[in-house]
Amino acid sequence: MILKKFDLAPFELKAFTIFSLLTTFLSYFLPTILAKDTWAKTIKYTGWLPAMGYMFGLYFIFSLIYSRKKLNYNISVRWGIVAPLFIQIYRGLQRQLLVDDGNSTTNPYLMVSEYQYIWTVLIPTFWVLVILFSPNINKFCQEIPNDLK
Repeated sequence: MILKKFDLAPFELKAFTIFSLLTTFLSYFLPTILAKDTWAKTIKYTGWLPAMGYMFGLYFIFSLIYSRKKLNYNISVRWGIVAPLFIQIYRGLQRQLLVDDGNSTTNPYLMVSEYQYIWTVLIPTFWVLVILFSPNINKFCQEIPNDLK
């Protein structure tokens, strides 16, 4: 039953779900197995909370897939998925644009790489565009499940 509903979701939504789960899992698991200095070096590329936007969106992703209700509910849940990603994009831009380059410090937790844009802005922007403009996800959100017809 659980996998059947997941299989009914469009490919893009399933890919985002798996990406979010992996990102969330790895952001909690890797700091425990990597050496402290290795993890500290990755922060300048990923930011402090690499899974923030994906972790908070997981509730809404599963809500959209497993408890689809009416059209307005599905549309508002989709905005619940992308809202944390917008926050992550804003924080990534703020970190890059409003703070000095971050390389004037020797503290690895405060350093900011020019490549941090990739993780904090480009990848979340890609997922926002996929979630909001994918024809398959649009169709999925507009369909009313058989049990509600």
